[in-house]
Amino acid sequence: MVEFALVLPVAVMLMFGLIAASWLFFQTSALTDGAASGARSAAIEAFFSNSGKGLDQTPAPGVCTGAGLTGAGETGTPEYIADAVAREAPQLNVNDRLPNGLFDPHATLCVVAGSNGNEMRQWRPDPTKAEIFVSGCSSDTPPAPVNGIDSPRSIRLTVTISAQGIAPPFRPVYPLTASSTVPVPQTDGSVKPCTPLVYP
Repeated sequence: MVEFALVLPVAVMLMFGLIAASWLFFQTSALTDGAASGARSAAIEAFFSNSGKGLDQTPAPGVCTGAGLTGAGETGTPEYIADAVAREAPQLNVNDRLPNGLFDPHATLCVVAGSNGNEMRQWRPDPTKAEIFVSGCSSDTPPAPVNGIDSPRSIRLTVTISAQGIAPPFRPVYPLTASSTVPVPQTDGSVKPCTPLVYP
């Protein structure tokens, strides 16, 4: 009985530690899956695949407005990138849908002002949910030229989230990040991905 009393607290701590660590690993795996799905979706999204016309595209009226943005953004054709991330990683709390099931316009990816057309972020994301960022390149010579996401050869999508541990000793909030890079088919049907060094 004495031995049981001595061993039990250690065994319980080990068990909860394993559960908490497994939960964080599970979220990391989901994050990686979501980033890969979002990057694949971005490669065929009209904003990126419609070569040379991306920065001319404007989303729904009133979206992508405000400080730090150019006003250009994805139109959701054939689907919004946030939806692709959420579909592949349902375990993550992604900025994509309103309570009524409609797409949340705050999740729209918008071109960041001052990025030379190389970066996009969600319009007004909920900081308690996963956030999505996109960068593009159109050259193998750093730095990437102006409008890297306007006629990209490759797209890099990054998903970040602050994961909450569920039990001691993994109770604090852990910032998790996953990225995926995919080539974008060119107008002539060729695929010429950029090297990772080119991305901002």
